[in-house]
Amino acid sequence: MKKTVYKFFALVWILMAMQSVWADAMDDAVSRLTPEQQNWINQSCPRSFGPSLWKSCMNRELNAINSATPDASGVSQSDLNWVNQSCPYSFGPSLWKSCMERELSAVKTRMPNLDSLSPNNKAWVLQSCPYSFGPSLWKNCVNREMNALR
Repeated sequence: MKKTVYKFFALVWILMAMQSVWADAMDDAVSRLTPEQQNWINQSCPRSFGPSLWKSCMNRELNAINSATPDASGVSQSDLNWVNQSCPYSFGPSLWKSCMERELSAVKTRMPNLDSLSPNNKAWVLQSCPYSFGPSLWKNCVNREMNALR
C-alpha cells in the first residue's frame, strides 16, 4: 500500500514538473510574438482558466496566429469593411480567423441579386435580412427568403 502511495505521489510530481516545463515553453512561444499578438492571445487565454483549459486555449490561439492570415485579395473595400465589422479582434485569434475565412468566402462567391424582386418584396427581404448579420448569414438569409417568395 505504501509503495502505491509513493508511486502515486511520484507520478503527480512528474506531471506537475512536465506541466511547468510545458507552461515555460508556451510562455517562450508567446514571447516571440509581437506585443499586439501577445496582448491578443493573453486576453483570449487568461491563466485563470486553469492549467488544462489554458493549455488548450494557448495551443488553439498560437496555431491560429502562426498560420496564414485569411486572404482578402480581390475583395472590395466596402465588402472588407463589412467582413471586419462581422469579425472583431475581440473574438480572439482562432475565432477571428474562422470568422474571417467564412465571411471572406461569402463575399468572394456570388452574392444574391435582389433586382428581380419587386420593390416591396426587396424591402421585405432586406428588412428580414439586415446587413448587420454579416456576409455569410446575410447571404443565407436572402437566399432563403427569395426562395420563399418564388
